[in-house]
Amino acid sequence: MIKIFLGAIILSLVLSACNDNKQNSAEQADGHSREEMHSHVDPDGIVKSTALSKEGIPLELTFNNTENTATLQFEGETIELAGQRAASGIWYKNDHYELRGKGDEVELTRDGKSLFKSVKAIRYGEQTLVIAAATRPCTAGVQKKDCMQVKFDKEGGEWELFYDTIEGFNYEPGYEYELVVKSERVDNPPADAPGIKYTLVKEVSRLKK
Repeated sequence: MIKIFLGAIILSLVLSACNDNKQNSAEQADGHSREEMHSHVDPDGIVKSTALSKEGIPLELTFNNTENTATLQFEGETIELAGQRAASGIWYKNDHYELRGKGDEVELTRDGKSLFKSVKAIRYGEQTLVIAAATRPCTAGVQKKDCMQVKFDKEGGEWELFYDTIEGFNYEPGYEYELVVKSERVDNPPADAPGIKYTLVKEVSRLKK
């Protein structure tokens, strides 16, 4: 079963690039754009993710980096929000709704009343993935196997077990990889099958360890 959680290494860093899109020129002049430091952003400037509440209720999020907007799908309603400048994390709002997020926490409010709080989130689209030089034993359902170890932030973070495969990528132990991969949601997957499909977009580096 897929167990991909976006913690601080994904949600607050990658999605904060949406909020700070208008500041990219100044950051690039200083040699430290958020996109370079934290993740690969789709060429069309669109980042999609799904946040889940502890009750399992989904909140679908689509961030437009170019327009600095967020479109939410929540309980059958479409909500359009404009990006705001935040000290950290993300912040989008309109006259009634407000979305804030940092780390694992994403909260949607209406007129100051909380409607949704996330416990985990999954990001779809292109992203950077660092793969460790060694695998670790893991259990996927009833199957025992060796899993790759990954980081979703090349600048840091903890190694996580990766229970899936990456289409088009051939892993060789002893090498650490930096990849750009595309993740896509799989609708109605078979029992014990992954809910996300990963495809190799580009192998950025391959270093002997």
